[in-house]
Amino acid sequence: MFQNSVHPHPRGLRISISTILILMCSSLAALEIPDPGLELAIRESLGKMNGELSPSDMASLRVVDAAGKNIQNTQGLEHALHLHSLSLPFNQLTQLHLPDQMHSLTNLDLGSNALRDVSFLMHTPKLQALSLRGNQLQHWIPRIPLPDLARLDLSGNMLTQCTLSEPMRELLQLELQNNQLKDFELPEGCSGLERLDLSDNALARLRLPVGLTRLRQLELSGNQLEQLFIPVDVLNLDHHALSLDRATASRFELQSAPGNLEWLSFFNNGLSELELPAAMPSLKVLNLRSNRLLDLEFL
Repeated sequence: MFQNSVHPHPRGLRISISTILILMCSSLAALEIPDPGLELAIRESLGKMNGELSPSDMASLRVVDAAGKNIQNTQGLEHALHLHSLSLPFNQLTQLHLPDQMHSLTNLDLGSNALRDVSFLMHTPKLQALSLRGNQLQHWIPRIPLPDLARLDLSGNMLTQCTLSEPMRELLQLELQNNQLKDFELPEGCSGLERLDLSDNALARLRLPVGLTRLRQLELSGNQLEQLFIPVDVLNLDHHALSLDRATASRFELQSAPGNLEWLSFFNNGLSELELPAAMPSLKVLNLRSNRLLDLEFL
């Protein structure tokens, strides 16, 4: 009776049953997370300290906080397709396993690891916050744009080259301190940028683009600047002040500055020659302590 009722489409029925069985088995199959620190963090996030981990468990993950768990291997994370936030600072990572497309991931913290390659960013196009501070990166040249990125921390690496993708209209905070940059060009279109930290690099020249009307904090100490150009439309620096303490070479030219600048400091630069813009109508305080200036004609 049963054979007669399904005789017109026996193959189709067998395929359907097989497909269902495969799907059921794949959803129930146990997954192995080789790294014990990562497994512990995943279990803590899931609230599942015992039992096997399944693909459905991994797919339900939204947040993983695995800071300082001595993690060396992220195998297994490729099953966490719907992660929103992944925090893995203070581990021993040299590479990262991620799914092909993680459109849900908006926050990624990989600070204080040993990463040299960031090709995994190909799979995270929707990032809003990315921290790679304290790794071993020598170059930053993203292969894809990260248009939603608001906070980028690349401090404490070994960067000699940093090229930002365009456009980056959402970027609010850019941390590039403690690297080895000799040149840096901020692309146009970063109109939302509020903080730019380039301290403790090896910059000799810096020219900022127009349109940084929301920039509040500009950190440049620990460089050897010979020339600096700040567009006149950068009118929102905190307290209308600019510190170039320990930031310049012995000969320095400030080619352009905001017209509302009230406080300017060149403390401890060893300056022997200084050029300032012809018009600085709002300047009230000029700090030249600990320099070697003999000629004050720029005043």
